[in-house]
Amino acid sequence: MRRPVLEQTPRRSAVLSPSALECLRETATINLTQGCAHRCTYCYARAYTNYPGDQRVLLYDNIPARLADELARKRKPPRQVYFSPSTDCFGPYRELQRATYQTMKLLLERGIGVSFVTKGYIRPAFLPLFERYAGLVHAQIGLNTADPHLARLLEPLAATPRQRLRNLQRLIAHGISTEARIDPMLPRVTDTPARLSELCEALARCGVVRISAAYLHLRPGIRAFLRRELPGPVLRNRVLAAFENGPWVVLSGAEANIQVLPLPYRRRGFERLRSIAARHGLQVQVCACKNPDLDIAEPCNLTPHSHPAPTDAQLPLFDCQPPPTPAIL
Repeated sequence: MRRPVLEQTPRRSAVLSPSALECLRETATINLTQGCAHRCTYCYARAYTNYPGDQRVLLYDNIPARLADELARKRKPPRQVYFSPSTDCFGPYRELQRATYQTMKLLLERGIGVSFVTKGYIRPAFLPLFERYAGLVHAQIGLNTADPHLARLLEPLAATPRQRLRNLQRLIAHGISTEARIDPMLPRVTDTPARLSELCEALARCGVVRISAAYLHLRPGIRAFLRRELPGPVLRNRVLAAFENGPWVVLSGAEANIQVLPLPYRRRGFERLRSIAARHGLQVQVCACKNPDLDIAEPCNLTPHSHPAPTDAQLPLFDCQPPPTPAIL
């Protein structure tokens, strides 16, 4: 599968945007691009009306300048900024990662916190910046399987599991508040005891102590992508059949209807994950926004600053080192 072409375009609207999600209600957000290179089969953003298609990604090339102007005019700057609710700011483009670096550096130098979730590879040039402002940075690395073959089927152009494990190990070693995000868990595919055990063992070896988790949810666009892109009828049927009789709920804060797995299935799956994670010393926080019918008191932890990374992070027991990657600066 060929990587989408990166095109540059100016951003004309405001850079800092509010989010309707409950977990981001007090947080400003930034999207550096329109579209994403990773082509995940379950991606909700690919069904948006403003999605530019699978063959191109639009990079806003004036974000740092516009952001500096916005911050200068604000009477009260945001306490923290979340990257990126509809894209991935660590996509596989040198120009995108340079823009991400410049934008995050601008915020951090002004004492504004930075939070992000990524399934991309974070280039080493970011590590000194994050370490310098460690108290202001919170990272989540999305990883729902340690199996490289399965990951390639589900997320064909995202970073490999090995690269994402290396992200985790490096960030933790540099004192950054970092956790893994197992989202989405795919029913009967990535939530089996064997798959979860393999993943939790790999995460623990990289020094992870916290996991955020959520199951796959469906909208008409997501269902269409899964039917078209999941390879083979066995895998497609295994995932989609699990949603039979699954309720439709309102995504917390977003006023969007989503179909979720039946409540008993999700309860069993999350308990299975908690049990396996506990054997590896991992804590699990279930996403409240995508499970409004579960009694979850804690927030989804997308932008916390109350869980600093442990200073005595466990050293990896295996080599997480990805292939050499050139610096971006």
